[in-house]
Amino acid sequence: LGVAYNKSGLAGILDKNGKWVAQPTQKELSHYKGPYFFGGVMEDGYRAILWLDKTNQKLVPFKYRFYRNDAMLDKYYGIEDGVNGPKGLIEIATNKVVIEPTLDNISVKGNYIILSADDEVNTIVNKDLKKVLTVKGYNYKVHGDFIFYSKPYTSKEKFADYSVLSSTDDIYNAEGKKINKEDYKIDNYDFFGMDSLLLVKNKLGKDLFINTKGDVVIDASKYKDVEFFSNGLAAVKNDEGKWGYINAKGATVIPFMYNEAKNFSKISAMVKTDEGYQLIDHKNKVIKKFDEGFSSYSIKKDAENLDYRNYNRTTYNSKGEAVKD
Repeated sequence: LGVAYNKSGLAGILDKNGKWVAQPTQKELSHYKGPYFFGGVMEDGYRAILWLDKTNQKLVPFKYRFYRNDAMLDKYYGIEDGVNGPKGLIEIATNKVVIEPTLDNISVKGNYIILSADDEVNTIVNKDLKKVLTVKGYNYKVHGDFIFYSKPYTSKEKFADYSVLSSTDDIYNAEGKKINKEDYKIDNYDFFGMDSLLLVKNKLGKDLFINTKGDVVIDASKYKDVEFFSNGLAAVKNDEGKWGYINAKGATVIPFMYNEAKNFSKISAMVKTDEGYQLIDHKNKVIKKFDEGFSSYSIKKDAENLDYRNYNRTTYNSKGEAVKD
């Protein structure tokens, strides 16, 4: 599809075969996004927005303004009634307003659209706009199909080894069903990644790996310390203070031989021996050794690459290559 002008200087839209998809009726016309086009400048100083109705071969005036440029879940655009006005949703394929512009904010998180009212009530809906969950405030995060909601911990009973605990975490799936069978505390960096395992701590202080149904798959309480799974492996610490790695079945695949052990990227993980830091691959083969220590490092789960910055301000990637900041 493309904008074209006829001999009278009016613009319309042609298909690839040179046939009019929308008859030339516009003095000004340019493509905006998707099936929407810009027309001439209106009285308010903004250009008119037109929707391409292929069935009836015409451009239909659009009464609202767009809110955010990107499509939401590849199906909707956010709209607003006037500049900075109330927000709603329009279906791209039909140009139908599916949610009237009455909301304070609309955003996308994971596989959901978040409809936020001015009273801070957030309705989380799926791609078909079916309600999954309603939460008050912003004590939640979304990753993929899962919603993690932090609720106030009001019990006087001690939770694990926390001296003070303000909240615990509930986990909801795409049906809006809570999958955790007891109260958990979840690491801020963790989620159900490529291994579909989540590291949680229960009230008794046990570190557990649960699956997407909420079932305990690995009881990691036998370890002195545990890190989340990343690219197939999780770092665990034994009673002697040495770190190794287990796989998603709970089997030790890299022996307990390290003083420190970071999470794996797709390529490697940073570990520390008595001789210093080094990068190892998933088979415990050394990729590169370093003479200096590191002041900071990235910990993104299931990452293709992770960066490590030493005290000399040199940054290395997962291959052990120095990279420019």
